[in-house]
Amino acid sequence: MILCYFDTSALVKRYHTELGTEIVDGLFGLPGVGLITSLWTVLEFIAAL
Repeated sequence: MILCYFDTSALVKRYHTELGTEIVDGLFGLPGVGLITSLWTVLEFIAAL
C-alpha cells in the first residue's frame, strides 16, 4: 500500500478549487493508496474553513 501524507493545504484543495485540486481529487479513491494526516492538520483545516 502506498501512503500519501496530506497537509492542511492539500486537504483544503479537496474542498476549495485552486491550483492542484485535480491532483488531490485524483488521489482520493485510488486503489492501494492510503491517505494519512496529523492531528494538527485536522485542527488547522477546521480553522482554515
